[in-house]
Amino acid sequence: MQSSFTPGPWFIEQRTYDDGDTHFRITASDGHGWSGDRYMSVSGCIDEHDARLIAAAPELLEACLAMIELDDH
Repeated sequence: MQSSFTPGPWFIEQRTYDDGDTHFRITASDGHGWSGDRYMSVSGCIDEHDARLIAAAPELLEACLAMIELDDH
């Protein structure tokens, strides 16, 4: 089964609104601006550490696949 995903690198952008609500956007654009073609916006119960973990997903996948390949040899 083949999975597809948006390739990295992914970047984190943070916005805090006047009411104090903070939003983190994970984007696969150039990491500058909120107008990228591919993004995911998360807010509410997520904190910056969680946003960083989500943004690291492409690199984590690459590392896991490398470990599987090493194990196969």
